[in-house]
Amino acid sequence: MGSTCGRHLSWGHVVMIALLFLGPSAITPGANAAGQHAVPSIAVPEVVGPAPKIDGVPDEAFWRQAASSGDFRLPDGKLPVTKARWQIARQGRTIYLAVECFADAKALASLKGDVKEHDSRQIWQDDEVELFIDPSGHRRSYYHVMINCAGTTTDTFRPYFREADIWWNPPYQSATKVGEKRWVVEMALPLSIFDRTKEFAKEW
Repeated sequence: MGSTCGRHLSWGHVVMIALLFLGPSAITPGANAAGQHAVPSIAVPEVVGPAPKIDGVPDEAFWRQAASSGDFRLPDGKLPVTKARWQIARQGRTIYLAVECFADAKALASLKGDVKEHDSRQIWQDDEVELFIDPSGHRRSYYHVMINCAGTTTDTFRPYFREADIWWNPPYQSATKVGEKRWVVEMALPLSIFDRTKEFAKEW
């Protein structure tokens, strides 16, 4: 699973979270033997207790048990100027995700969230978070979910990179919240929504 944050946040229009690993792995950021930045993996914990309210404010005890990482990189491997952090956990057959995009007051006041229509192709021009989810693990097809700072969503399934199934309209929960030092995306993604995938891999 992958993701991106922020048009005004000095590193592009989005925060991308691209690879989500559900297998028995750990967060492993850093450089590989070739000196390139390795793709980090993360183990997604099963959390007991009350599930969080999806309101853009991830302050429940649930999130203190979630895995987290702030190891985002620009396409060239360099660190972005502005920071972001994501948290992830699962409960039963649902994945819970929170992404925090940190910025100063000026940047937060000028966030762009003009798109209000679901499944608009123009949402990428807003400040947004994007998820790239590949439950098959084949790195060919993927689910693409975008949510801008105003809470508008666009979702498609791509059987191949240049093909888009716009009729994939899954029933997930999402919310955003703009605060004084960050803006936040919070989501609940039932595994049942990934209904274009015949078999799930142990690691995504």
